[in-house]
Amino acid sequence: MGGSALPGRLLKMLFSELSIETPIFIHNDYNLPAQADKTSLLVAISYSGNTEETLSAVKAAVEIN
Repeated sequence: MGGSALPGRLLKMLFSELSIETPIFIHNDYNLPAQADKTSLLVAISYSGNTEETLSAVKAAVEIN
């Protein structure tokens, strides 16, 4: 959410500049993006440490291992 998404946006921009084809999804909502599965790497960032949407995504990731 907000400024907490900045590292993801920077990483996505860097990958694009370097022509790295690893997909990066910046998800600012509850749960996980539809593309997420057991092979996905989740990096959850919350400035406050208790953002509901971030905690929801982490919980969903734990549930699918």
